Amino acid sequence: MAGAESQDLLQTPLHDTHIKWGGRMVGFAGYAMPVQYKGIVDEHNQTRNAASLFDVSHMGQVAVKGADHDTTARALESLMPGDLVGLKPGEMRYTLLLNDAGGIEDDLIVTRPSETGTDGTLLIVFNAGRKDHDVAILRDALGDKLSIETYFDSKALLALQGPKATDVLSRYCDLPQKLSFMNAAAATIDGIDVYVSRAGYTGEDGFELSVANKDAAKLAELLVSNDEVEPLALARVTACDSKPGFAFMAMIWTISATPSALA
Repeated sequence: MAGAESQDLLQTPLHDTHIKWGGRMVGFAGYAMPVQYKGIVDEHNQTRNAASLFDVSHMGQVAVKGADHDTTARALESLMPGDLVGLKPGEMRYTLLLNDAGGIEDDLIVTRPSETGTDGTLLIVFNAGRKDHDVAILRDALGDKLSIETYFDSKALLALQGPKATDVLSRYCDLPQKLSFMNAAAATIDGIDVYVSRAGYTGEDGFELSVANKDAAKLAELLVSNDEVEPLALARVTACDSKPGFAFMAMIWTISATPSALA
């Protein structure tokens, strides 16, 4: 860990928890992140056979708000090729952020929340290494039309993935029985307010949990206390991402590549 600390890296709210769990820390997208716990093969098999918990708090959580859903969605569609106007409350959409030439700046997930008082709000998760760049694009193009709020310093994001993830999360809330793939909703888990989505990059069923920084360690410890769950690290996630054919941004395209060129 000494090497990672000397690079003046940012830390997620789970930094001390990773150290306690025995994570080997390295620099990734400007953050000190665990690259390995037990080993790549063991962590890969754990996710395929049971469940794993991954810290993705380095990614960029953003809320974009307009007068109503149609206003917000149409504004974002000027930068993204996905159908956002057609999103129903609670639904999510995987899409891309494009530049003026149609080149890909980033891939991302957009969610339309269903809770009371959220009409006109869309939630976005950007890749960690591009989040500041992406928000700058949004502010430059849409800042006069929409309110853009970042949660980079206030919210953590955890991913509970694997065939046993549903069993584990069901012990704390009823969302696993209610949420279908690419849907999201708010929940309370052991007194903690959590926004839960069901869209994983591991090729296994799983859930993403957005939570206030102050509650992140408590939630992580609670989930890992289950016999089926172990922490996982960056190297394992990269291996698992290859199964469903998902791409890490900048590994298969440049900003000059267009969506049609990658089809």
